[in-house]
Amino acid sequence: MNGPALNVDNDKSKNGKNCAKILLRNVLRDREKCSGSSDEENPRRCIVDLKMWPEDWKAKLWSARMIALYMPIRDELSLEPLIDELQGRVRFCFPKVEGEDISFYEASESSDFVSGSYSILEPRENLRKVAPEEIDVILIPATAYGCDGTRLGRGKGYYDRFCSTFSNICGTIKQKSRIGVVPHECFMGRIPCDPWDLKVDAVLTDKVFQVLPVLEKEIEER
Repeated sequence: MNGPALNVDNDKSKNGKNCAKILLRNVLRDREKCSGSSDEENPRRCIVDLKMWPEDWKAKLWSARMIALYMPIRDELSLEPLIDELQGRVRFCFPKVEGEDISFYEASESSDFVSGSYSILEPRENLRKVAPEEIDVILIPATAYGCDGTRLGRGKGYYDRFCSTFSNICGTIKQKSRIGVVPHECFMGRIPCDPWDLKVDAVLTDKVFQVLPVLEKEIEER
């Protein structure tokens, strides 16, 4: 049985936990701004090669019928290694902002995308909409992830709302999986969270694939 729908607001409330989340977002954004200059001088980083994934997680990809991906913005990791490896063998879908929520649409060609909300490439409206239960694996970008899989998003709650439905499905269908994707320096120990913040099953960076949860000490030692 599915749980109650989450009423996920953005981080405008004034409690201390949300203030901590806002502060952490600002620190990470300032660090990213200071880390490089132009794209030519600091090209976009990619996720770790599929060869470095655990065998059981590679099997999840190969057996998937539909994988939910994303089109990266400047501080997010490129998924090109995974797309290149799976293109033509697995179907992909990508998010599109629709009001206060995101929906996923199946897409396979560069011509399937147009500039959408926040100038992010989104699928065209004439493509097929994918229901949450069709998705076997979802890759979720973030500002940061904690060692227990807690996600720090950008404050709008899009993925929290979508994944409240997806997580209910994950609870009944074992094969469905959530993979967080974040630059390695943003894979942390403990991060502030709220009850509605989603948790992922594994974190993928430009250096490692880490099944969760792990001890905070292990993150600090990386």
